[in-house]
Amino acid sequence: EALEIEEVRATLEAMLARRAASRATPADLRELRLLVVEMRDRVEKKDSIGYSELNAPFHQRIWAAADHRTASRLVGGLKSQSIRFQYQTILRPGRTQRSLREHEAIFNGLKAHDPDAAEVAMREHLAEVLDTLTWALAGKRRAPQWLPGELAWPPTLGLSARPAGQCTGHPKESHASPRGMTPSTSGGQASKAGRE
Repeated sequence: EALEIEEVRATLEAMLARRAASRATPADLRELRLLVVEMRDRVEKKDSIGYSELNAPFHQRIWAAADHRTASRLVGGLKSQSIRFQYQTILRPGRTQRSLREHEAIFNGLKAHDPDAAEVAMREHLAEVLDTLTWALAGKRRAPQWLPGELAWPPTLGLSARPAGQCTGHPKESHASPRGMTPSTSGGQASKAGRE
């Protein structure tokens, strides 16, 4: 579903960028330029989280400049559904630097009042976002999943059986002594447990 959301978002945002290129005011361009300057600063400081936080205001300013309430409302709803994936995408090596170049290209198209350039730059940016999201979701599927209930034993070896006398992780279970030995009540000797 996340990939489908991004595909629809890409279509709408490309249209909004195209409209914004012919409608952007000097105030819109000034605000977008300041955002790009701040993005560049955060990339130089290797502040990926801070960079990512500037993404929403950049795109929202374009939506406002496009002056298309229906498309802006739809893309805003789609973005809110996919926000949980945004921070996964910045984990991809080199993604923040590439994203900055993509945002600069979008801004340059808007600044030149070139609808074709702004639309193409937005499409290329969101194609990269889609590719990165695919990468992030593939990594998430490969990650080990911990389910509630009894823990696997041992968790890293993938063995199907647990050694006798070992703890399952349940808080009510008593822990056995090392090597399956249980304390004897007579003479301090230990007797083997679980041999049968």
